[in-house]
Amino acid sequence: MHAITYTGINTNAVEHIIAEHIADVLSCPPDSALTHPHVRIVRPENNKIIRKQILDVISDLALTTASDQQRWVVIFQADTMNKEAANALLKLLEEPPPRSTFLLTARSAANLLPTIRSRTAIRTVKPAAENYEPSILVEAKTVGERLSLITMLHEAQSLATAYHDLVLSLRHEKRFAELKWLTHYDQYVQNVPNYRLLLEAWAVHAAQEGRA
Repeated sequence: MHAITYTGINTNAVEHIIAEHIADVLSCPPDSALTHPHVRIVRPENNKIIRKQILDVISDLALTTASDQQRWVVIFQADTMNKEAANALLKLLEEPPPRSTFLLTARSAANLLPTIRSRTAIRTVKPAAENYEPSILVEAKTVGERLSLITMLHEAQSLATAYHDLVLSLRHEKRFAELKWLTHYDQYVQNVPNYRLLLEAWAVHAAQEGRA
């Protein structure tokens, strides 16, 4: 497959997997894979990937068409592409240059154009609770502080992501009683999830339990 989209809320884990993927092919250490001369990295600028960034990739690939070397294009947070950038990438995926592999990341594949999803293999990176280290959340002394931090950490993302990160942090801290309560409460809104309600309800519950 010439294009793969890695999805997952743990962006560090996703980036590590991509680095290992490239390192296996290039026979280089994972910590230097993303700086390899045959790897082109695209990241959001001002929280957005614009058309010019994709056009720059197209220009770079055109200059190296005659090369026999495998080339990699890694687009981090591809779900931040604006419409023009997404359409430019779509044309590139429809007619990819030879010996080129495209690796995209997104918190959710649903945030990408269906036409882009259909042209990439989707691989979901599920965060392992035992490897999740929400050090900032652990430092929060009150429920209010924790919710504020969750909001700050995910200011440009959905409350669904904040909720799932909260669940992971409770598992990491072995706060199973609260996790059980939260999971039980979640069943009441599972058909039409209301994550703000869940977060606020958990805060009230934790406060009543003396943890606020």
